Amino acid sequence: MKSLPEGFEAVMDPDELADIWDQTVSVANRTKVRIANGRELRGAVRHQGSIVGGVWTEADADTFSFDVAVLPAFQRRGLGTYLSGIALAEYADYREIGHKLELFAISPEGEALARSLGLVPTGKALGGVIMEPAPQHLRLLPVPRAPSPAQALQ
Repeated sequence: MKSLPEGFEAVMDPDELADIWDQTVSVANRTKVRIANGRELRGAVRHQGSIVGGVWTEADADTFSFDVAVLPAFQRRGLGTYLSGIALAEYADYREIGHKLELFAISPEGEALARSLGLVPTGKALGGVIMEPAPQHLRLLPVPRAPSPAQALQ
């Protein structure tokens, strides 16, 4: 998995994630990322004691999706890619049981991040772009390994 730049710290502990929920939602609100009901906070990034990014995931009967938010002052440093890696590691297990991957990009930066992960636009909704793996790129989709939520509890 991609590592964080110097001066940044990953937050992955479930108890700590519960404690910083409001801070990560504030990051999402400031970046206009709408966290859908039912999404679980899976990771965050801290810089000098402040939360600057987060990743939320959700799986329904056949689709896995995730949201990533990084404060504008901290974008273009690999934090979105790092946080996406956390979600993609979780998706690897869902992919094995046939779930499709879907990401909703609401900004040009979000769309660029999704494209860098091997996703392409497949539709539009609510002022954003629905991104999914292109069939020819699905096998190339990066699947970094991070502790799954079950492993993190062990």
